Amino acid sequence: MIDGPKQRARDELLLSRIDKEAKEAPFPIRMLCPQAQPWLFGYDAYAEVDKAVSECPFIIPHEEDSDLGDEDSGVAFEN
Repeated sequence: MIDGPKQRARDELLLSRIDKEAKEAPFPIRMLCPQAQPWLFGYDAYAEVDKAVSECPFIIPHEEDSDLGDEDSGVAFEN
């Protein structure tokens, strides 16, 4: 942020809250903000993948006339 009134106001706000044990929302640093932490650190990528695959699996049964060999990954795409 460019030096100026907004930067000084932000720095004052940050310094006034930085030493407090309990952080109040909204906190100037997102990683420490109790409002943003669940969103920032609470994402479960494994659960999202499981949900997406169960709703719309992308692996289709192997077809006899497919040109995929046994060494391929097993992921086939519909034409």
